Amino acid sequence: MSSELIYEVCGSAGTYKAQDGSEKTRWIKAGVVFKNDKGYVSLKLDSVPTRRNENGELWLSLFVPQDKKPAESKPAPVQQGFREPVDTGGSDGVGEDDIPF
Repeated sequence: MSSELIYEVCGSAGTYKAQDGSEKTRWIKAGVVFKNDKGYVSLKLDSVPTRRNENGELWLSLFVPQDKKPAESKPAPVQQGFREPVDTGGSDGVGEDDIPF
């Protein structure tokens, strides 16, 4: 039976000041959430956070793992310099479809 990692479980470990002066939350990874091929979801804790809020509650947050997040769409870099772009479908008769890899 295979399992797929769907979330990372994190708990707040306080706050810190970012370089721009804003206050940010410091997150500590406490475990993971998996989904198996039958659709069941399981939680595995590697540690138990102990920091509680002002009401004595312990809150954990789920985050999509970094490798599962869609890549940010960035525009292609503009080629600058003295070289001209290479024409891959040139007069040599070899186009991109003919490349064996």
